[in-house]
Amino acid sequence: MRVLITGGAGYIGSHVAKHFRNKDYDVIVVDNLATGNHWSTKWGEFIKGDVRDADLMHSVMSKDVDLVVHLAAVADVSAAERDPDRCFSVNIEGTKTVLSAMRSHGIGQILFSSTCAVYQSQALPMSERCNISPAGVYAESKLQAEKEIIREAEQGGIDCTIFRFFNVSGADKDCEIGEVHDPETHLIPIVLECAHGIRERVQIYGQDYPTPDGTAIRDYVHVEDIAAAHLLAAASREANRVRTFNLGTGSGYSVKEIIDVARRVTGLPIPVALTPRRAGDQARLTADSALAQKELGWSTAASDLPNIIDSSWKWLSHYRSTEDVPKSRTA
Repeated sequence: MRVLITGGAGYIGSHVAKHFRNKDYDVIVVDNLATGNHWSTKWGEFIKGDVRDADLMHSVMSKDVDLVVHLAAVADVSAAERDPDRCFSVNIEGTKTVLSAMRSHGIGQILFSSTCAVYQSQALPMSERCNISPAGVYAESKLQAEKEIIREAEQGGIDCTIFRFFNVSGADKDCEIGEVHDPETHLIPIVLECAHGIRERVQIYGQDYPTPDGTAIRDYVHVEDIAAAHLLAAASREANRVRTFNLGTGSGYSVKEIIDVARRVTGLPIPVALTPRRAGDQARLTADSALAQKELGWSTAASDLPNIIDSSWKWLSHYRSTEDVPKSRTA
C-alpha cells in the first residue's frame, strides 16, 4: 500500500512517515522544506515541492497512491498572524489542490491534521462536541480546510479522518528525529534548550491562574502516539465517512510542572523569568480523547510527561552533537 505524506519533512510528518515505513507501507513525502528538514525524509521517496502546485500534486498522485496524509501547513501561529494571506493560501488553497488531485486519480482516503485551536470552550476536558469558534488566523485556516475535506467526503465519496492535535511533543525513541522549529515557540523544547545552555532562561507568562501552582495547564501528547493514531485510522476505509478525533491525554501539566520534571530528567538548573500573562491565554486546556480510544483503539502509551521530556532531551543532546545533522536554526 502506498501513502503520500504532505509535510513529511516536518516534525510530526517525519514521525508519521517513519511509522508507516516501519509497517511496510511504500511512502512518498512531499515537502517544500520551508520549515521541514531534508535529513528527516529518509523513510520514503522524497519529492521537493509545494502542495499548491497542481501539476506536482497530479504527478505524485499518479504513482498509484492509496492514501493521503495531509500535514503540510503554515503551522506557526505568529507567522500566520503576520502573513494571513500566505497562511490561508497554504492551508486552504493547498488543501483544495490536494483534494482535486485525489479526485482526479480516484484516491479514496485522507487523514488530515487539524488543531484544538478551533475550539472555544470552557468545558474541560474538551470533546469533539465542544463549541467551534476559532481564534486567530491559523485556527480559522484549519477549520476552513476541515470544511473543504468534509465537503469532498460528502460529494466525492472519500473516507476522511480529521485529527485535532493538542500539544504534541517528545521525540523518536531511536534519536533519529525530534522537534526543531525556527523560531522555537513550544514550551518543552524551549525549557530543554535552556537546560542545554542555548537559552538563558524560560519565560513563565502568568503566575496567577486558577490552577494549583498558578501557572497555565496544557495537555501534552507524545508525537509517537500521534503517529500511531494515523496508522490506526489508515487500517480501514469506508466511503463517505467523516471522522473527527481529538488527540490528547485528558490530563494536563502546568508550566512549573514541565520545568520541574525537566530539571529532574536533565539534572541541570533551568533559570526562569516571571512575566505577566499573555493576552488570550487560557488557564487550562485538556482533551477528551475517548472517541479516538473507542473507535480507533488508540492509546497514549508514550505520553507520560517524564518520557516525553526524556525523549526530547536525548534527541536535543544528540542533535546538538552529531556532525552529520545540521545544527538547529533556533540556536
